[in-house]
Amino acid sequence: MRPKMKCDFLGAANEECRVEIPPIKEPFRIGIRAFDLKDNTVGSLAIIDHIRYHGKICQQSPFPSSFSSLRIPPFDNTPLMKMSDLSCERPLRSCRWGNMAKSQLSEWRVGRSIDRWIDMFEITANQSHPNSSFLFLAVDSFSPRPFSSLTSQVIPCSQRTTSLSLKYWMKTGTQAEICAVDEDGVSLSCAYLEPNDSPGPITIDLDSYSQPFKFTVGIIAFDESSFGLLAISELRVSGLLCTEPAPPIVTTISPPIVRSLCYLSTTYSYFQIQHIFGLQSGNGRYVPYDLSLNCDFTKDYCSQWVNYDGVVKYGVMPRDSDVFPIPKGYKGNVAVFLMQNATFSNLRSRMVPCSYNGRIDVEYMKSQDAQVRICALEQCVDGNETNGKISIGVSSTTPFYVTIEASSRNDAVVIINKVTTSGDFCPLKTAEQTVCDQLVCGFKDTFCNYETVVEKPGDVPILKTENGASVTLNGGGIRAVLVSPTFDLAYPSILTITLSQSTFGSRVLLCPDVTSDPTLCHELSGPRVLDSSDKQVMFPLDIGARSFSLVLLHDKSIEFGPATFNIKSMQLRTVNDEEMCF
Repeated sequence: MRPKMKCDFLGAANEECRVEIPPIKEPFRIGIRAFDLKDNTVGSLAIIDHIRYHGKICQQSPFPSSFSSLRIPPFDNTPLMKMSDLSCERPLRSCRWGNMAKSQLSEWRVGRSIDRWIDMFEITANQSHPNSSFLFLAVDSFSPRPFSSLTSQVIPCSQRTTSLSLKYWMKTGTQAEICAVDEDGVSLSCAYLEPNDSPGPITIDLDSYSQPFKFTVGIIAFDESSFGLLAISELRVSGLLCTEPAPPIVTTISPPIVRSLCYLSTTYSYFQIQHIFGLQSGNGRYVPYDLSLNCDFTKDYCSQWVNYDGVVKYGVMPRDSDVFPIPKGYKGNVAVFLMQNATFSNLRSRMVPCSYNGRIDVEYMKSQDAQVRICALEQCVDGNETNGKISIGVSSTTPFYVTIEASSRNDAVVIINKVTTSGDFCPLKTAEQTVCDQLVCGFKDTFCNYETVVEKPGDVPILKTENGASVTLNGGGIRAVLVSPTFDLAYPSILTITLSQSTFGSRVLLCPDVTSDPTLCHELSGPRVLDSSDKQVMFPLDIGARSFSLVLLHDKSIEFGPATFNIKSMQLRTVNDEEMCF
């Protein structure tokens, strides 16, 4: 509006300009503007000084008339029958929330229209707004402090996580928070309402609490040059009161729930379950690990248990809810097998040197279409319940592995919480010690952990001799193969092989596996062979290498005669050519 005034160039210089502003029953500002300055030759100038304001400022809040609002009706303070009684989606009909304030000059009210919503919140026309009645609080610099808070009826106690969800809108410069407080008003937990998350909905979770508590929503600060404004709607509360009958405990995650989480899509499966569990890949198998099988996934990634196919991820157990029921005792970080369709995967231990009257216990939870078992020394024990513990006894004087195996007939989840042992177990060896035991060999009357294989016609076995692993290819066979054990390197290493070969045209190849085409293998020695003396050949093993095959090949016996190969030793060194195995 433009009030009555007489302030123009016709007045004398230094003349007092008087403006009469009629009564205004809502917040307003005064603006002074100099305009229509037309002297283009020397310019124009307006000087204002000694601004004085005389008037009576309203002592009554102007905000009650906003949004055609009404006061929040008082609620019946009878005991809650169920947690959802605290939901407040129709504030004028059934709402067990009220004002907690020392003054009624500025209080939470029920808005019934969105007239002037854009002006009040200073937003653009295409931004959202409530679709039904809503609760709001508006405050300015004259509002008594502390500001009124919207407070729920007291909750006697809860037996499960309580969730409060709502939509909210805040005027720029307004700061607000949601809190759970005890009967004395001491905060149990608080969460700030972030402008970027508006309108939501957002959900605030509070763990089960055995004492009375209540929720509060309020403004804590605002831009003092303007006013603060917070509106909320679709306020819902879910959970279980201590006095509320608990639904049947369901400890299985059914296929429809898994499908709804996965959307039956490989792309969405990962991201949806990542959201539920906060999944991540963990530290991997190339890090130091505890030298026992004991594993508490709530505290550690447990790199002594290795997954090679990427099916196992690590995350946080979701809170117990009707959609995703969680048995008691399952919380914190866990290992998760996330499987689609008919899938098999496992967690394999590092090599266990020995055990005497040992026992291994695995705490697990699985969905309806999942199977889980623990295996060691060619024996397995199945987990037949939807959650619980499976155990296996082990005694062995020779090294062995333990595997936790999961499989599925459909989309499924298997969760591993903890692995514990009892009895006597030899300490696990470090990754360096283990790979040294596996790959280092002198080959004197032994193959150590290597084996010779006959895979196809033309293959002949390698023999154990005092002179090493030996074979002669004389036309009756053209190939001999020595296969390494499966191993895990701690870091990139150099494989050093001492060997001899007697005949021109013979070749020594290092291949990924026994079936590899020779063109895909690395030539370590030959075919240009000038003498049969011992020599060392080296090959760099990448950290991802897990096995190799040493192929001895001679298909030129007709031209150059038979070829004799002797493998004398295999050693490992670091990439800096330092000793790795002692």
